[in-house]
Amino acid sequence: MKYAPQPDWWFWWDDGARRFHRDDGTRIRHRIDYWAIPLLPEFRDIPGILSKDRQVQLKARKLLWRRLRHGYYDRHYDKHVPEPLPVWDNRGNRVAAPERIPLCRARCRDGHYCRARVVRNKFTGKLSSRCKWHGGHGTGPRTAEGKAASLAALARARAARSRRAG
Repeated sequence: MKYAPQPDWWFWWDDGARRFHRDDGTRIRHRIDYWAIPLLPEFRDIPGILSKDRQVQLKARKLLWRRLRHGYYDRHYDKHVPEPLPVWDNRGNRVAAPERIPLCRARCRDGHYCRARVVRNKFTGKLSSRCKWHGGHGTGPRTAEGKAASLAALARARAARSRRAG
């Protein structure tokens, strides 16, 4: 529904005056200032957020507002964390950043994602994809047949290794 433009109707907030009607007479439904959202480095994945075209950038900022409202960056925080700045010691040498151990992210019984860290293999040092409660590493064979098959495979591997070395 169109209203007659009344430029003397204003809403006064802390940040100044906001109009109740647009210049063409249509009513403003919501007063979200998309241009007031600060652009952080983790928002660069939105296409068009750094565009020179105002319409493209406005569309990207609306998508950013939806993501912020619905908690997208809270749920996918680890995907959008910017790279840490390099650390230098007193002699001017670059210090390697500590390796971040990822989360398990398996679904628990009550529906949320597991937030435990994944398990590291003691011998190879490789990271598993799950924590110790959600099947990080195998516990070995349990039955007699499985144990026999494992010992047979171990004997074959040792024989092949001794043939290669000798």
